[in-house]
Amino acid sequence: MTSLIQISTRSNNYVIDPFLLWNDLWRLNEPFTNPKILKVLHACPTDSAYLRRDFGVHLVNVFDTQNASIVLRDLMSAKNSNLSLTQPKKTLNFERTTLLSLVKNFCDVSLNKEFQTADWAQRPLPHDLLNYAAQDTHYLLKCYDHLREEILGRKPETLLEIYDDACFSLAKQLRPKKPTSHSPDIAGQIYKARVTVARVLDENVRECFPSNDVKAIAEALDIRNEKQILAL
Repeated sequence: MTSLIQISTRSNNYVIDPFLLWNDLWRLNEPFTNPKILKVLHACPTDSAYLRRDFGVHLVNVFDTQNASIVLRDLMSAKNSNLSLTQPKKTLNFERTTLLSLVKNFCDVSLNKEFQTADWAQRPLPHDLLNYAAQDTHYLLKCYDHLREEILGRKPETLLEIYDDACFSLAKQLRPKKPTSHSPDIAGQIYKARVTVARVLDENVRECFPSNDVKAIAEALDIRNEKQILAL
């Protein structure tokens, strides 16, 4: 269940308590589906799935900074692509593609992840948690600016692919899932466990383990409980 919604613009940060507005948050569809407004998210598929499930909110025109980080990391590792267009104070390090790493690279700020596993359903939320929540989106637009400039300086056509990938990921979530030979309960529990692990590590779910591995595990094991999977 979604316990908090954070939205940042170029000038303001907003932390929304969905418990008070649950039946009205569908109204976010007006700006969120407006193709003229760019939405920047980190790990877009996860957040968009919760928004759609809990509030019927959809996203149009999205840039996923985590996917862009992976693309930039690959471009930087390519031959003759070691120079940074923006020439930051220190060398970019994309060994990990977490929001923590992204903000450190481009904003020289070390985000405090102390409250990542806090009880976000408690009310009222302590001031420290509210500040933490606001910081989670505060730097995203600045990171987007840097990512866009870095990628344009290396391989401009790749930027369009990032936008397309985000759109494809969102569209894919709306497709009915095909039946599989393994138990859907097993696969569902493994996918759920993968999201849990990714959130704890602040990592892309695909970086934790790919979907093909999920299918292979589901074929090989008869596990019905997420705790059993996490225990592996």
